[in-house]
Amino acid sequence: MFLINLPVMAVLLVALPLLVRESRDPSPGPLDFASVALSLLAMLPAVYGIKKLASDGIAPLPLALLFFGLTAGLVFVRRQLRLEHPLIDIGLFRNRRFSVAIATNFMLVFSMVSSLFFLTQYLQLVLGISPMRAGFVLVPGLLLSIVAGFVAIRLVRGMGLTTVLLVGIGLIAVGYGVLVFTPVSGGAALVAFSFAALGTGVGLAETLTNSVVLSTAPAERAGGASAISETAYELGGALGVALLGSVLTAAYSRGLADVPGVTGEAMSASRETLGAAATAAEATEGDAGVALMDAAREAFTSSMHVTSAIAVVIVLGAGVMVASVLRGRAHE
Repeated sequence: MFLINLPVMAVLLVALPLLVRESRDPSPGPLDFASVALSLLAMLPAVYGIKKLASDGIAPLPLALLFFGLTAGLVFVRRQLRLEHPLIDIGLFRNRRFSVAIATNFMLVFSMVSSLFFLTQYLQLVLGISPMRAGFVLVPGLLLSIVAGFVAIRLVRGMGLTTVLLVGIGLIAVGYGVLVFTPVSGGAALVAFSFAALGTGVGLAETLTNSVVLSTAPAERAGGASAISETAYELGGALGVALLGSVLTAAYSRGLADVPGVTGEAMSASRETLGAAATAAEATEGDAGVALMDAAREAFTSSMHVTSAIAVVIVLGAGVMVASVLRGRAHE
């Protein structure tokens, strides 16, 4: 499955040196390994602590891990402010447009990864369609994200940066809004529409936020700006999986009530994941197994509604931020 990426990457390796102009810091300085270590000490314990808090509730260990991660993050930021050649150039955040672009990038990716986390499960385990058909349902959204990325700059020339960026964010909000109302059966068409809206919106918004990031940074600091943008993207993805994935799992687990005729052990396993519920339902004889799977589908669909609603709020927050800070620069 992963081999399909090789031809695409081969084309990129050949095309990038020909099409992308080189830009580098004339005095980059040495790599600060202490900053690398601090970034790991900030991220890993914090993400794990958040996941444990979401799944197990408030407890000393996850709280301690979260506190440790936040403390390490604070030390990391203070170190970057002192270094002559920081790992991440915090000074770039003095530019409000740069900061908003990075924050928008982070928030959109944070919300977007949750859809990839639950849509394939919904299509295959709730609706019961094959992996091949599930892939075909999502393909239009993926293709539209590519097309939107190509046409984003052209649209800016006619409509303005802020307008196109808000259109992209609005499409993402619409996509998640549709997912709030997906039914337990027959929702493949809604998923195809919502993911098409999500893909188009992300293609527009991510292209433009990255453009703002690079255009607001001095040429000699473009590498650092790009690194911050990539960090925001990866951090948003990681935290999106950790937080929204945990919300999805917690809502599903709490929404799956006991089913008559199903053992306590099977119910406990079923509350872990929808896949585990499908396995337990197959192992449970008679109507109880059917009832268990029906209840699991209902609980998962409800948890998907909750997660999608949270994503809508996050995306709309990004839209308000963009409209507030980037207004008045419509055709820049």
